[in-house]
Amino acid sequence: MAAPLPLQALPLTVGIPRDTTPCAFWREGLASGTAVEHWRVVAEASELPYQARAVSSITDGLTQLRTGELDVLVSCLNITPQRLRLTNFTVPVSEDGLALVGREGSVRNLVAILLPVLASTAVVSLVLLVLLSGLTALAVWAVERGFHHSDVNAKDGKVSRPFFKAWVMLFSSSGLYKMGYSKRAMSFVAVNALAARVVFALFISSVTALVASRAVDDSLRGRGVVLSASQDEQVAVLRGSAADEWLMDERNRGVAAVEPRRFDSMQEITAALQREDLDRALIDQRAARELLQSGDWNDLRILSDYPLRFYQAFAVSPGLEPAILERINIAITQIGPIEHYEW
Repeated sequence: MAAPLPLQALPLTVGIPRDTTPCAFWREGLASGTAVEHWRVVAEASELPYQARAVSSITDGLTQLRTGELDVLVSCLNITPQRLRLTNFTVPVSEDGLALVGREGSVRNLVAILLPVLASTAVVSLVLLVLLSGLTALAVWAVERGFHHSDVNAKDGKVSRPFFKAWVMLFSSSGLYKMGYSKRAMSFVAVNALAARVVFALFISSVTALVASRAVDDSLRGRGVVLSASQDEQVAVLRGSAADEWLMDERNRGVAAVEPRRFDSMQEITAALQREDLDRALIDQRAARELLQSGDWNDLRILSDYPLRFYQAFAVSPGLEPAILERINIAITQIGPIEHYEW
């Protein structure tokens, strides 16, 4: 049987951010999310009553933990050195990394523009070859009243469909010197041969460029993107998040040149991306996957998964009773990681 807890410590006041989707958020007055569901299981296993309270952001929640207004803050909270100076944490409940979500760069946009152009050029050049050879066959037949090539000549009645065969020969540039005797007929054949080579070269170059463009597109699709943009470019982050702290550290070290644009909720980041007020967001990998699955994002993708990993846990007030924290930690250890719960 668990040891009795101080009555003045219960029920716990648990802060839940208004929107740190998919970990914690409020909808129609109810708290939900992967971290919230996990906390409910932990609270039940440790027999701890609690009252949920909405906080505007993670930063607000951490502040209320320090002042004692909250006992526990629930979300996918990355354990960072800066946060450890401010408050305490439970044992880790999960692990996650950072992902850069954004719209495709100029090279990919250029590829997207070129692909339909190259494809249409290849089709048009092929159609031109067919029409050009057909018109030449018709002109030679009209001038010569037939074809003098032994494989096409139908005067002896042994060759069927002579016009079609002449057309194919002109299309493939086979046996052109025997196609007609008159100067006009030979001029038609010569012009056809010259034009066919030009159009055929256009067809080959278009197909080659099309294949090469798709190869570049595929290589770019799996290539990581480094935060080394211009000073004017902004990257969205959740205010007070691990991404915010890490990006500021990178800026101070001179590694990243981008300016963090801070938001208080994932809903605000999503709205800004939809309005195209910004092109990139640095968020947790779990949140990035949820974001891409939740909407119709044709031009938005994960540009890079950063190898930097964080342990995640529930943040607790420095003044929380040690016996309560012990119960919470034991329950977390017995239940297992948050990834075991479907969302």
